[in-house]
Amino acid sequence: MYMGNGMTDADYKALVARIAIGRRENLSGSGVLYIRNWNEVALVLTSAHVLAKSFDEKNRICIFLDFYDKEHTNHSVSCEFTRIVEGEPVDPYKVFYSSFYDSKTYAHDIAFISIPWENWMETLPVFDFKNGEINKKVYGWGYPEAMTLNSLLPSSIEETCADIRGIVGNVTSDRYMLTYDAPTRERNVSRDDEMPGFSGSGLFECDNGWVFFTGCLSCSAGHKTAGSRVWVASGNAFRDMVKAFEMAPSIPKTFASYKEITIGQVDEFSTDIREFLIDAVDRLIEDKNLVPSMCVTKDLAESNGLLCQGDRKRCKNYWKGQLTKAICFCEVLGIEAERLSNFEICEEKKQNKIRVEFLCTEEKINKCIQLLLDKSSLKKSLNNETGIIFLWNDEGSQYYSRVLKRKESRRIVRNIVSTPRQREQLSKKSDFFNIVDGDIEESNLAIIGMGELFNSVIFEGEGKKNTMSEKFSELVSKAWEV
Repeated sequence: MYMGNGMTDADYKALVARIAIGRRENLSGSGVLYIRNWNEVALVLTSAHVLAKSFDEKNRICIFLDFYDKEHTNHSVSCEFTRIVEGEPVDPYKVFYSSFYDSKTYAHDIAFISIPWENWMETLPVFDFKNGEINKKVYGWGYPEAMTLNSLLPSSIEETCADIRGIVGNVTSDRYMLTYDAPTRERNVSRDDEMPGFSGSGLFECDNGWVFFTGCLSCSAGHKTAGSRVWVASGNAFRDMVKAFEMAPSIPKTFASYKEITIGQVDEFSTDIREFLIDAVDRLIEDKNLVPSMCVTKDLAESNGLLCQGDRKRCKNYWKGQLTKAICFCEVLGIEAERLSNFEICEEKKQNKIRVEFLCTEEKINKCIQLLLDKSSLKKSLNNETGIIFLWNDEGSQYYSRVLKRKESRRIVRNIVSTPRQREQLSKKSDFFNIVDGDIEESNLAIIGMGELFNSVIFEGEGKKNTMSEKFSELVSKAWEV
């Protein structure tokens, strides 16, 4: 089943953790893996009651965690964990739950388990937090005790992971009620037998193509006669918890993790190019203090609904593209790192001022331009710009390794706004797109694929700054050709 963000249920199911205490066979509950950033400590979000009763007098607990990726490979973590309190650093092998947790009322029934980053986590989805909304459908997976097998071989544990889904009912500030359907429902299976092990299971909601974490299963709702109803500790409560530990979702803090990926675009025999790239990245990070936050701003076109299908906060292709852009413009052209998110270049032949924007989207180019037209996302600056060049970063597109010239983009727009009335409406909405009437020279939009930029400037420039600068000018002239 498709779950938005370019991910399937298999991607989100790979986040599910089986939690056992003391020994692997002692199932205690379930959890969901939360990844803030690459190469940072990860958290398993779960319910406090899954863990709270098992700590010894020194606030230590032995936990066994099992995960299964999309290839059904088992990844396990087993260690002695120590409880921490708010304000302490979140190092690996720590457990937190609030001192306000009440084992009788299940108030503040939220917790996390911290584990080290492992490379298998690179392909897993990142999610954002929200509370459940009444009458919305939510779904997730866990390890109900009713599904437990006699064998605890890694190959068999995965078979006990089951889905749970339902409709959100009563919603309060820190939890919501769920009327659920579970796969273990049989006439002779009571709710008391059905739910153990499901506690702590993460529940998700798909909203307009985006998947949100809405909370973890907490406790039964009402009397036994109430049927299949449980309380869920809300996603907002978990959001506040991770925020208190400075673990809220964020963009990467450094480009260091993307250095090898960028250099890896050149084979090991291209010594001059590799040495240039290594030195260029080191200068950007160490000398020019370039950080990812310098590359993005809410005013860019890509922030106006042209979203990719993944999550940019942790997308290696997105940040590899941004680092490649930084190398070309900061190291080759000498643009200051502070200007990287919004800058202009000067096209030599006619001294045109051309704005440059990085655009990472999996939309087709004609659809992308349509969205730009509909949203009027582009406005002329006060610097008398004559046009804009988008750096196209979708590796799956044919345009990743080619140039879309002004005259070609003009044809696309004329197909989108083909009648006099449509052109009139467009002219009222946007003062930037002047490519539907008049001479071809008035066309003001071109696209350069990031693959073409890398090959034409860095690779063909052979790591020599003068040659790379010349190659860049040639590429811009080609894009601006009419």
